[in-house]
Amino acid sequence: MEPTKKYDIIIAGAGMAGINTAYRIQTILPNCSYAVLEARGAAGGTWDLFRYPGVRLDTGIHTFGFPWQPYHTSKNMLDDQEPRFIAKFVIFATGYYDYDRPLPAEIPGLSDYKGVVVHPQFWPEKLDYAGKKIAVIGSGSTAISLVPKLAETASAVTMIQRSPSYIVSLPNGSGDSWMNRLLPVMVLHKLGRYVWMAVMLGAYNFCRTFPQSARSIVLWLTAKQLPDHVPLSPHFEPRYKVWDERLLACPDGDFFQSLHTNKVNIETANIQTVTESAVILDNGRTVDADIIVTATGLKMQVGGGTHFELDNAPCNTADKVMWKGMMQQDIPNSFFVLGHLTDASWTLGADATALFICRMIKHMEKENIRAATPRLHGSAGQPRQLWNLSSNYMLREQGNVPRAGEIPPWQPRTNYILDSLDARIEMSSSSPNDQPPASAQTMFCPNAFQKEQMPLFKGNQVPRYLFRIVAPQSAGSTTTSKVKSPATTTSDSDRLEDLFQLDPIIAADRLNQHLRWMSGHEQRCNLMSWTSSLLFALQYGLYRHSMDRGEPQLEEISLFIIDTRGFPEGTFVQDLEIMKVFETYHDALKNFGKLRGGENYFGEYLTQGELDIEGRCVKVSLQRMIDLGLFELHSGLGNRDGWNRWARRVTELRLDFQTGSPNPTTRSVVRKAITLAQSCFGDRWAAPLAAMLLALQPREQKDAIIIAGFSAMFSPVEIAGLSLKDIEIGDLRLPEGEQFGRLINSIHRAFTDTDIDLVLNSFTRLEISE
Repeated sequence: MEPTKKYDIIIAGAGMAGINTAYRIQTILPNCSYAVLEARGAAGGTWDLFRYPGVRLDTGIHTFGFPWQPYHTSKNMLDDQEPRFIAKFVIFATGYYDYDRPLPAEIPGLSDYKGVVVHPQFWPEKLDYAGKKIAVIGSGSTAISLVPKLAETASAVTMIQRSPSYIVSLPNGSGDSWMNRLLPVMVLHKLGRYVWMAVMLGAYNFCRTFPQSARSIVLWLTAKQLPDHVPLSPHFEPRYKVWDERLLACPDGDFFQSLHTNKVNIETANIQTVTESAVILDNGRTVDADIIVTATGLKMQVGGGTHFELDNAPCNTADKVMWKGMMQQDIPNSFFVLGHLTDASWTLGADATALFICRMIKHMEKENIRAATPRLHGSAGQPRQLWNLSSNYMLREQGNVPRAGEIPPWQPRTNYILDSLDARIEMSSSSPNDQPPASAQTMFCPNAFQKEQMPLFKGNQVPRYLFRIVAPQSAGSTTTSKVKSPATTTSDSDRLEDLFQLDPIIAADRLNQHLRWMSGHEQRCNLMSWTSSLLFALQYGLYRHSMDRGEPQLEEISLFIIDTRGFPEGTFVQDLEIMKVFETYHDALKNFGKLRGGENYFGEYLTQGELDIEGRCVKVSLQRMIDLGLFELHSGLGNRDGWNRWARRVTELRLDFQTGSPNPTTRSVVRKAITLAQSCFGDRWAAPLAAMLLALQPREQKDAIIIAGFSAMFSPVEIAGLSLKDIEIGDLRLPEGEQFGRLINSIHRAFTDTDIDLVLNSFTRLEISE
């Protein structure tokens, strides 16, 4: 191993952001030593990686280029001896997507296709597409860049889109004007930079402020450029507002011009399946293709896939909130150079970040500060994405990247001018370490006699995962940061008392009213309900949608999941146990306890007051789970006739565990469960939630197929990090819970065998038919 090398600052990534940050460091911090590390064999980042035909900027070159004279450096590639570097500061200028893995595209039948399948991120250098029929799947920036270029030599190009995007034409003049001939280069550069900044910011703010007018203008401009045989609807009328996703730009309207040829066609439909030589759409049309290009988006990744450890303990960055969009909560002296994707070009935002980093390091040196660590005490408010966009690939990966909050300084960066000013103002007393104080929560504190009546509470035996359905009219407040009971919204502190500290008659009455959903008690209710049954939670969400004739919409109903590890004793209490304590004070509560203790047992747990779940929670809408195949894993949930019932419907679905035939356990089913879990919940939650999804129905006990599926999607290190041996369902009274426990135990045993490599190798040799 090479000797350890020490620097003041290390920059990870030699793309546009990394090179610019290096320039800022050497000009603002001339006394700091630094090194730029690049995993690939050349500098340039995205612009060295992407080689597909037609690759180009979709923002003005004046704002995307550097604001200074070009900076050149040698290109050194590290060898495989894993050199070690030590630095006071680490700066990650690694972009926002995975360079090595594209976003997996769920395209039915693609494995049966006999032609060439290409992902633009890894375009083959020698791919000959002249005279070929090409199907481009996607409707984003990559797709509209590819289509006109491919059409130059291909015999036919068809763009297949599930839903359309907004596309505008921008002039791409030659630059031969009187200004170019008379003004110096640097003056032209700055002038063009300011003009483009004003245009981009103005257009963005107009679209967000007047969405209907912006939509009308964009559609009118689009219709003017379409040939007669291509209608505006459905191909160019998106369902979302302008700038909910990135507004796509094509220079001189080259995409629209390609539609005027006889080579380019556009189809707006879902893909039904792919055959050996064609793509079959659900509108009945067939698209013959020699080459399929899957331009379906990028796999988001912040930090270049770096594995973070803090004090020798793994640190999951997806659980962290970003301070000012550049530092992660709890991680000292590390910065992320991220740009803008909305109101300005990426490079403008990256340059503002680089300036802020340099000024911060300069301030720390001046004040003799060794470390700056963003600390979150209390809440950052409602979680928000780092970039305010609803693109599908961003929504799919939001569980795998850091997030922002709604309270300064945790808010996402949405205005380049404000960011630029912030980067140039001298550091004040406000620092990453100065945050609001934490808030208290109400714990369950039974006395010794009451504890004896509550064996689960006494042993702190809480299920590893608890679920909660939240709709717009749900009581209290639930975010991925805080769960607040209705009583926390009042100023009456007596209402925040622990149930066990109240007069037992009053406590029994409040508990009865909460558990039975009695009206009129909300203002004084200090309880919030959870369930250990995923089946129960999902059916309740469908019931909430159906009970008011489709209001709220399924996308407005969210499933919250919390990991209960690490919470102190007294945070959770099981409903059956607390009912036993207070049932002698309330006859109705006693009868209700008998009902809940029978076939209507649903594993309910309670919390009190305000519960801080920051970093321990994940949230997903029911609509997203349905879109990604929930009803394919459990057809009973998809039966709309059962949506108007809740508890009784869950009891009916559970009868399958007693009387129904086990559902087939195939590789495709396992793959569907894992893909849904990864897309909805992120990598940290994917393995246990995939097992839980498989356990919603009785399944054949083909553990070998399940284990083989998990071994193909997860590494032993990932499985080991989940501490599967600690996962408990709480009790085995839930039939789906019993099956989940069996699956988890099987997976855990397989991945913790004394000879793990032998086990994994044996999986790869299994020949299991569908």
